[in-house]
Amino acid sequence: MRSKRQQMVRVLLDLFMERLNSDATPLDAALACHQHCGRSHGQSWQATGNPVYAWHGIRHLHHLCIDASVFVPELKGRHFIGPLPDWCNAWLIEQASKVWNLSMLRHSNAPMPVGEGMAMPDGPLTPQEALGETLSALGFVRGGWNAYERFVAQDYLSLYVFTMDLTKGTRHGAEYSVRKLMDEMGWTDERSARRKIQEIRKVVKPIPLD
Repeated sequence: MRSKRQQMVRVLLDLFMERLNSDATPLDAALACHQHCGRSHGQSWQATGNPVYAWHGIRHLHHLCIDASVFVPELKGRHFIGPLPDWCNAWLIEQASKVWNLSMLRHSNAPMPVGEGMAMPDGPLTPQEALGETLSALGFVRGGWNAYERFVAQDYLSLYVFTMDLTKGTRHGAEYSVRKLMDEMGWTDERSARRKIQEIRKVVKPIPLD
């Protein structure tokens, strides 16, 4: 019995397959879906500056691969359908540089030395001070701002809204609607449901298909 997540991924794969040329394979459709979802998460990260959205995007792409592997055997055993998006790689490198600086007991924004090799910690911070700077260095707190308080994502809801937005106006559109989501989640207040959907759209911003 396929899960609801897997059923949604099946719809997404069908949707992207319909938009590719006649020679396209299910793997091509999965890659197109991966790329589209990656761009959506990139927009959310750039719009909010909240690192939790970036981490959520990585996890979402990983689980997209797991669910898609049910229908695309070539994906079994993979962590991702395709390469991580450029925005994500650049962001991960930035995070790694900050952690490297802190491990050298330097402030996270210190200039990165070139050709330093196996450097030894030589910065002005104590290990405890470096630990104390970590949350702010990685963007989780700043000036009373808490990244987790600003995060509204739920995996299933974000995938549902992503699917609902992409299938709107297609033959799959009737399968995913606000009313169906309300019935599924046991919600009774449509205004509240639409507000939650708008919050989820901050996580995975809808990008119209070409």
